Amino acid sequence: MDRLVIVVVTLGPGFLVAGCGANDSAPFVKRADGICADFYTKAYSLPPPLGLRQLKAYPEKKQALLEGELSGLRALRPPVEQRDRYTGYVADLGEFDRQYSLIIDDLKSGPSSTLRLSMAKRLGRRLSDLQATVERDARDLRLAECAKDPYSATHYANN
Repeated sequence: MDRLVIVVVTLGPGFLVAGCGANDSAPFVKRADGICADFYTKAYSLPPPLGLRQLKAYPEKKQALLEGELSGLRALRPPVEQRDRYTGYVADLGEFDRQYSLIIDDLKSGPSSTLRLSMAKRLGRRLSDLQATVERDARDLRLAECAKDPYSATHYANN
């Protein structure tokens, strides 16, 4: 019985210290980065569009991948101390997805598109601003894979 008390007393403080790491974000970061890395792997494996038909189909394929990434990220439960920022990050990513789908809808409408150049420019600026916000939030959350620029020609080479 004395040995049991010694073991509990000896290991007790260690368990308390280990327990303090319960809010450790490493498992969360690993899962989130895995979702983003999977998205990038699939997105970069899409063959480049050749011709008008493939050019029109490419954004739809990428949109499906974006929606899969967003769904996976929404399913994660961040540590309490990251919850507010992560909720904002996912909301901004969702808005990016929604704006991107507006562009795709316009592409589908063909040459008689009602999207004017000024509206296209506004959407482009909005997407650019959202992308910058999403990347900043991902860096703040220490989501290295999610913070990468998806439009960088060297993104895949830097993995």
